Amino acid sequence: MDEETKQVPVGVKIIAFLYSILGTGVFFGFGVVGMFISLRELLSNAGGTIASEYAALLILGLVYSILSIGFAVLCFFIGRGLFRAKRWARITVIVIQTVGILFGLFYIFKGNIFLGIESIVISGIIGGYLLFSRRVKEAFNNISLQ
Repeated sequence: MDEETKQVPVGVKIIAFLYSILGTGVFFGFGVVGMFISLRELLSNAGGTIASEYAALLILGLVYSILSIGFAVLCFFIGRGLFRAKRWARITVIVIQTVGILFGLFYIFKGNIFLGIESIVISGIIGGYLLFSRRVKEAFNNISLQ
């Protein structure tokens, strides 16, 4: 291991792993499966008539799948950036987790209390750790400017 990765706290390495391996795998998997299903349905109905609402839904699914694959790539680079103590990666995760807290509040107001609380707690722990931990701040500030 090089000098940079030795300075990164274990908690950051765990978050980096979650982003680079699990996040990438989940979003990439959803993206590929969604793209396959949407394209298969669109192509199988290309010669016949297809309801415009159904076609719009399939196209929306295709767009979501492409965005999901893009987010998978982003997760990979975020995880890699965290593992290498890149400031941009830390800031990006803090922003993503802040959005997660806002979504949690939205879920609670919509009546899905368990999902909302879960989102707030997980996002709060990850974002709070990266934002407020003295060891994390030191690790990301002691590495050369990025």
